[in-house]
Amino acid sequence: MSVLSAKAKVKQEELWEVVGDDKYRINNLFDDKHEARNPCDIVKDAQRLLGQEQPYCVFTSNCEHFATELRYGKAESRQVCHALQVGVGVGVGLAAVIGAGVLAAAIIGGRSKENKNNQ
Repeated sequence: MSVLSAKAKVKQEELWEVVGDDKYRINNLFDDKHEARNPCDIVKDAQRLLGQEQPYCVFTSNCEHFATELRYGKAESRQVCHALQVGVGVGVGLAAVIGAGVLAAAIIGGRSKENKNNQ
């Protein structure tokens, strides 16, 4: 499955087949924010989805959205929220730099015209 794909197929695989020798951890990211659903209901819903193709979008319906939807009944992604926050910060910083450059150019340009008029 590629991040450029618009669909993802829900599969069940052994954990070790997926992670191999890599480290992994379980992130119950929103336990402090949302109440977790009953584990039996989570498993039942996950099994019901096996083999189905689901819409996939890295920003609105990625694997983290899928997992949090099952666990909490609400699709959320901290990865996407964090990326948006970083993107906004970079955008604001870039706008400030461009604004300062335009302001400096206007001041320097104004002084240059003033000097030409005085000569």
